[in-house]
Amino acid sequence: ADASRHTRPQLIPRADLEVEVIVPREQRRALEQRNQELSELAAVSSHDLQAPLRSIGVHLDLLRSELGTLTPSQHELFDHAQHGVGAMRRLIEGILGYMHTEEHLRKLDAIDLNECFEQARSNLSADLGTSQAQVICDKLPTVMGNGLLLTQCLQNLVGNALKHVPRPKGVITISAEHDHQHDEWVIAVSDNGPGVPDEQHDDLFRLFSTTDSNGHGIGLAFCRRVIEACGGEIWYDPQPQGARFCFSLPAHMPDNDSGPQLLRDTSAPTG
Repeated sequence: ADASRHTRPQLIPRADLEVEVIVPREQRRALEQRNQELSELAAVSSHDLQAPLRSIGVHLDLLRSELGTLTPSQHELFDHAQHGVGAMRRLIEGILGYMHTEEHLRKLDAIDLNECFEQARSNLSADLGTSQAQVICDKLPTVMGNGLLLTQCLQNLVGNALKHVPRPKGVITISAEHDHQHDEWVIAVSDNGPGVPDEQHDDLFRLFSTTDSNGHGIGLAFCRRVIEACGGEIWYDPQPQGARFCFSLPAHMPDNDSGPQLLRDTSAPTG
């Protein structure tokens, strides 16, 4: 299915939301100072929380070595403990990254999403190898945004799909279509997994809301924060089978080019 032929939520037109808010200079400075303090607090808290986590992980490894030969159940207990340490570390890093997105979004540039996808695929190489999923990607456009954060968004969406597609016959498709009416690109990430239950659709992009017992509920909230800050929207498009996440971004059209052509990338490797 084409990326623009979706059940996009009916939202209030952006023009209707453009309300000028005049904030007194003193309040604005106080708000900026408060945001700076919160950012610094998040950074310090992250550092202070990471240190004891690293200590716990190191001491778990030392204890395992000291004990020597372990029973299967003892190995399982150590593995669960290390998994908990890793999950907490990822949660802290996710919260810190979520809070720092605005620092990277003060200036939007023309971004080639093909480069973002290649970097995201490289970052996910280990997971792709384990799942053996087939990843098919259309040629993606150039949009307005931040390359680092859009790479992370694609990585989050493809990474979520990798968790749920069948093994070894998982298929993940990244497609793009230009919406001429709004002069924006709509990117869709689809998979042949079980999809998202109806009762969970409304909470998908809420912070700390997750459909995965091993997830921390930050990935999709992060995507929403980034996409909306870039002037786009993100939504879940229910399908009869599989999951399909779509997001829109303002188009960047070079003066001497009508925009990228959507050519099928038949060379996309399988994991």
